[in-house]
Amino acid sequence: MPELPEVETVRSGLEKYVIGRKIESAESFHPRAVKPSSIAPLSSCIGAQIKSVKRRGKFLWLELDRDFVLVAHLGMSGQVLVQPLDVDPEKHLRVRCTFTDNGRAMHFVDQ
Repeated sequence: MPELPEVETVRSGLEKYVIGRKIESAESFHPRAVKPSSIAPLSSCIGAQIKSVKRRGKFLWLELDRDFVLVAHLGMSGQVLVQPLDVDPEKHLRVRCTFTDNGRAMHFVDQ
């Protein structure tokens, strides 16, 4: 499990690429990637703008212009990558959120 400094490194690196971006699409590729008891489905993030990226303990919080946040936990081997849309998806891609304005997507990858 990543330690707090590693999660903070991911948070600070991620905010450079996602703050101010609007989510055009949000797809889950694995049943455990999205918690069934979430207050809203992943699709409710579509059209939302990312306002900030914060960390609470070992969780990443992407604050949206909505009444909820997008929460991610890196687990043992998770990564959050911002990739061009034309890059082949990673083998263990779990969630992809594409952005409306820059030809990139945020990928959550975890074995």
